[in-house]
Amino acid sequence: MFFRRVVTKRNGKEYVYLKLIENYREGGKVKQRVIANLGNIDKLDPEKVNALISGLTKLAEPSATIEESILHKHDPPRFQMDDLLHVWHRLNLSDFLYGALSLPPSDRAPLLLKAMVFHKLLFPNDHRPIAASYPALNMPELEGLKIPGIEFYQAATSLAGIKEQLAVYLFDTLQTLFGKPPFLYLTLLPAEYVGNECAITTAGTTYQIRPYRQHLNILLTIFPPDIPLGCTIHQTFNTADITASSLNLSKRAGVEACLVIDNKDTQQLNSTLSSRNISFIKSLPPEEYAVIPVSTKDLWRDRDAFTINNTLWVKDITKPDRRYIICHDLHPAAASDQALEHTLRRAAQELDKIRSLVRQGKLRRQKTIDKKITAILQKYGCQNYFDVRFDPTNQNLHYYRNEEVINRAKTLQRTRVLETNLRALPALDIVTAFQRCSKLKNCMALVSDLTKIPVVHPYNEFHHSREYITGQALIHMLSCTLERLVSRDLNS
Repeated sequence: MFFRRVVTKRNGKEYVYLKLIENYREGGKVKQRVIANLGNIDKLDPEKVNALISGLTKLAEPSATIEESILHKHDPPRFQMDDLLHVWHRLNLSDFLYGALSLPPSDRAPLLLKAMVFHKLLFPNDHRPIAASYPALNMPELEGLKIPGIEFYQAATSLAGIKEQLAVYLFDTLQTLFGKPPFLYLTLLPAEYVGNECAITTAGTTYQIRPYRQHLNILLTIFPPDIPLGCTIHQTFNTADITASSLNLSKRAGVEACLVIDNKDTQQLNSTLSSRNISFIKSLPPEEYAVIPVSTKDLWRDRDAFTINNTLWVKDITKPDRRYIICHDLHPAAASDQALEHTLRRAAQELDKIRSLVRQGKLRRQKTIDKKITAILQKYGCQNYFDVRFDPTNQNLHYYRNEEVINRAKTLQRTRVLETNLRALPALDIVTAFQRCSKLKNCMALVSDLTKIPVVHPYNEFHHSREYITGQALIHMLSCTLERLVSRDLNS
């Protein structure tokens, strides 16, 4: 590979670009292709251009992609390689990738994509570049090969171009294995991309290789109950875009799409869902619980309610224009209860410190004491959970827990209300769909760059391209897909 300055004319002006060129052989002839376009450099003087080329050449070396201060011992693999290979072959993903990417059998891109997916599953805590860590996979196809990071980079970028084909292919394959589902679920996930950036000095040396973070909005397509099929990245969660994605998905797959959203992540969509022809399941915020057409006193004694595994109390309320499903956590020590108690203990510890200072006479002015108490209660969101009184006569401070308010808050936090416009789907399926989609957030919340190849900043106006980030998101999605299929019987 080598760099070339390319001059183009547009609207009477000249623009100078720096391109990374690769030689390859096809049909017995040596040809060239552009690997990367590094942007307009006509504003840089020749000295800086030469320094840039020198620095980029050094970055092409595997040892320069990131500081190797941590030479790992691998944690034990999370899965058996044989299990992953079985699922990969059962889905016939290698053949699909070769066909969709229109590649000859000699091309290594599908093999490198497979290596990145497997590495994500087997060694999720290995933070070295994939070019340095892929030998630990012990894949026979990679044995003895020395693969530079740029090849993994190109493979990830190419995956973004077939994201729609991948979603349709996975749907058809899973439909053959498990039967046609009544719905495909769409869920919106706020996520974060972690890449690397660096700068280059005028001498051509690289420095300050460091991570950077970028917020992502991911629209994930799911085969019930929780198998990801495809993902797209959006600038914002836009109802029009989601409607278009829903219609396209329904048309291609022949199955209705249902949007599953958590109110905390997508509040801006709630006001527009009702006016759109979209099937949806969404959670209501606590301040909207008043819209539930039932008395709270009668709710918990309702004989029509049912429980799921004795851990979740569920009540299905159907009205002419809406359907509400109320879920209440029955665990004796729910996680939400423990979190609230932990917050209350921390607030009480700080109140104890104020009380000690008051008793020692180090705090005397009521205005100062009130200000400190208010700051503590606001810090932990406990304004309603404590009754605090200052006794200036005896120079003492008393505080009490408001148990009635605390118990009401615990009940509220244990309760989730789902709203949906689906009439025929059983309540259990609706609750399961929401729970499974929520769990997928953990899988896709962090999309990290497996190649660790840094983008040159500020020579590049932007960080990594949208296509490359989409490719990395699809690799993470495929690892999540395989993880869920490993536990299923795919032999039938």
